[in-house]
Amino acid sequence: MERPNSSHDPKPTIKAYVAWIAVCFFWGTTYVAIRVAVESYPPFFMAGVRFVLAGSTLFTFLALRGYALPGKKELVDAAVVGVALLTVANGLVAWSEQWVPSSLAALVVATLPFWMIGIEAALHRGERITARKILGVLIGFAGLVFLLSPDLNSAIDRNYLRGIFGLLLAPASWAAALFTPNTAASR
Repeated sequence: MERPNSSHDPKPTIKAYVAWIAVCFFWGTTYVAIRVAVESYPPFFMAGVRFVLAGSTLFTFLALRGYALPGKKELVDAAVVGVALLTVANGLVAWSEQWVPSSLAALVVATLPFWMIGIEAALHRGERITARKILGVLIGFAGLVFLLSPDLNSAIDRNYLRGIFGLLLAPASWAAALFTPNTAASR
């Protein structure tokens, strides 16, 4: 590992902090925005419109900058990951937030690391689950239970349980999409 240069340019550090703040803001407000939107629109329609607008904006931006269209192989890979991430995972989050508060939805989706280490361990050449990973998962899960404990009493409602189930499947779909053959090979 290289030692950091003491005369490094501070701009990359500032850019990293700005990017981190942007991720925190946009990721954090996403769950609130979804919760508000599903009160007025069907969840899968709302999610579809959201991603068509986002994709169109990104496509236009890249086309104006002169980027070439992806080839057939890249489009197929993107379609597989897109279905898992956008249609299944984000669709289930939007569907679930009809009954589950946005803060709880964000916390349940935070189980993504649990799904990732489990799916990776199940792969033929995946990393094994070590005692250290198990400890980390248990500590993380205990933290989620602690944070969710005030809301656990309302889990008796059938629609609430459906929402929680959908939220648990969403990060599983995200994690599975990251381990599709072409995506995993590029890491």
